[in-house]
Amino acid sequence: MDLDDQERSEKRFICPACNKPIDLSVAGSSSRLQAKSSPQKLGATDSNQKSEKAKNEAYRCSKCGAIINYGDPICRNCGEKLEYDEPLMSAPTSEKTIESGRGALILTLGILSLVLLGPILGIPAWVMGNRDLKKIRAGLIASAQKGLTRSGMILGIIGTVVIPFIFIVGIVVAVAITMFSDSAISANRDALTSDLVNLASRAQQYYRRPVALGGGGYTFSGLTADATGLSRLTNKTSNGNGTYSITVGGSGRGTAAFLILTGIGNELNNGTAVQVQAKVWPDRDSVWTVN
Repeated sequence: MDLDDQERSEKRFICPACNKPIDLSVAGSSSRLQAKSSPQKLGATDSNQKSEKAKNEAYRCSKCGAIINYGDPICRNCGEKLEYDEPLMSAPTSEKTIESGRGALILTLGILSLVLLGPILGIPAWVMGNRDLKKIRAGLIASAQKGLTRSGMILGIIGTVVIPFIFIVGIVVAVAITMFSDSAISANRDALTSDLVNLASRAQQYYRRPVALGGGGYTFSGLTADATGLSRLTNKTSNGNGTYSITVGGSGRGTAAFLILTGIGNELNNGTAVQVQAKVWPDRDSVWTVN
């Protein structure tokens, strides 16, 4: 062993690829340290072979031994930068087919969902718009369709979510108004009924009161179907509940004598004022609702 070989055998070298010590006495004087790893082709017999078939063969990382694809810049397992003996062939590029897009259709569906069918057309506009926007971002649809597509999708969302909400709120409000109106009508009827019962009681008292004391002397005579007749029962022809009148004047004597009182309320039922009537006999009365 000469002096140079002896010096090399005493020195320890570190492999730049795997950081392991290298014994140059075993590797021999012809060994060379490479700064970067070169992939080792599996099953290749000719390192100079550059055919397309060789390019498709598997390679192994010289650092960690993981199988790599030809052309990878680094090892996916250990991150080692890779170099190749033969020049890389450019990978075939596949041309993307640019679609024309459905922006106008999506916008039309979105508009119709607002004014006509709500979710029936809003959901398709929403789904189609979302899909086409993804294709626009991927470059599969022309970017000029982005504005129409986004507008149609937004209108579809509004037609799907907001319009049904407004419709439901409208129904709730309508029901509430109807219930309030029915309650007001019922209250007005009850108030008219109470007032007519009070007037009927006064009419029966008038029937029994002697003529000398301003009564009818066992008749309803004097309770005529006009303001004069009603003034014998009350000094007010109307109040906060409605307007009152005698529609059939009193006549006859005993069980044949009767009169009819009418009260017209302030509330409207189907466009017509609430109306209640009472038929009064000397010893009883009967109240019923006309409207």
